[in-house]
Amino acid sequence: MTILRLKHWQVFLLAWGPHAISMLQLMLAPETVGATLPLWLLVVTIGTTNCFIWAWKIMAGMNQIYPAANILAFKIAFWIPCISTLTFVANLVYDLFFHKREPTGINSLAFWIGTGILSSVCILFGLMLIGRMVRAVELKRTPLIGEHLFESLIMLIPPVGVWIVQPRLNRILASQEASKT
Repeated sequence: MTILRLKHWQVFLLAWGPHAISMLQLMLAPETVGATLPLWLLVVTIGTTNCFIWAWKIMAGMNQIYPAANILAFKIAFWIPCISTLTFVANLVYDLFFHKREPTGINSLAFWIGTGILSSVCILFGLMLIGRMVRAVELKRTPLIGEHLFESLIMLIPPVGVWIVQPRLNRILASQEASKT
């Protein structure tokens, strides 16, 4: 649970720093994206992976403190976008670097749009479950919808959620350690 013990700005840099670098490169020198596509994909993949790790660690860590029935729903909602993203990146890398062609075909496009929509819904659902779990740990009971609405909504804006939720996680973990001694 080391990532949960980091300061909010450290988690922000780990999770959103690579995305910021890739967007800066895209805005400042868009003509170089084609030449640096493998590096750009790597940087975006690192940032996305860090976001997924942070989300997983929150749910796993808070579940140890307050076991919840919705951990299975979170795991399913977590793995669908992970597998979809890995499959998409692998397909993209395969098409671009091994076949030296762009992905084509309406069936392929429909599949990736459908998978993208499903992944987006799963990500939103998973983030809302994280907000609910954080609030459940703070209240030491299952919260009603109005009691976890703020946490769930703030998790839907992950860069902002990191700045608000991470200090609360640090306080929760510190109080857990203090209660154990």
